[in-house]
Amino acid sequence: MTKQLKIRNQHGELVIDSNTYGTHCIGRATFVSLQQPYSSGGGMVSGFSTYQFSGFRGILWVIDLPVDRRVGVIKTSYVNGVHTLTVYCGANADENGGFDQQEPVTIWAFATITEKVAARGLLLRHSVTKAVTHDFGTPTLTFPLALGGLENSVVVSSVGRPVALGASPFYEMNYVGTGGQYTMTASRRFLVRRSNGVIAYAPALMLRSGLMSGTLPPDTVYSEPSPFFVLDGTNLP
Repeated sequence: MTKQLKIRNQHGELVIDSNTYGTHCIGRATFVSLQQPYSSGGGMVSGFSTYQFSGFRGILWVIDLPVDRRVGVIKTSYVNGVHTLTVYCGANADENGGFDQQEPVTIWAFATITEKVAARGLLLRHSVTKAVTHDFGTPTLTFPLALGGLENSVVVSSVGRPVALGASPFYEMNYVGTGGQYTMTASRRFLVRRSNGVIAYAPALMLRSGLMSGTLPPDTVYSEPSPFFVLDGTNLP
């Protein structure tokens, strides 16, 4: 017979399951560069910042949530043991184009627990594989405080530093014009934390094209269900 530990909170929600692999922080990504919004082909392109993190393990990215900044990981790549991230952290949109000014933001790398365990603390192993799933002697474990999605916001209780795990694939293309000429705007949704503790997805402009010719295309939305988890990042490095 296999043995398994499950812990639920007062709402009946599953918090810990010994057969589910837990994660913990293994370091911070290194800031590389910052690009502000720029003109291209008669249009405008959003800015971004880039970061790198070295390692050969599977990574979950956790991002800081500065107040009133739209934040999110735009894309990632992995070459020769180096993860490269393109990240959005913007506010103070310009009056004419609506493109956010970009700022650096803190990014952490989380990975599953390894077999190298802490000297003291509760240790859980998978009931079948016997691999370590949770090591409570390890600092900066993942304990979600709240969960939201594309169409709903969450209110986080007072914590020292709310941070988020998750990213939105939402992408919307809009076309405006008459007489065989039109412009296209593309937007994405990023996470934003308000001063009242509300955290939700909010749209931000990514691209505005120059004037194009032809039949006006239909607006298009690329979207999938996209949850995000809010964590307490007070003790993260």
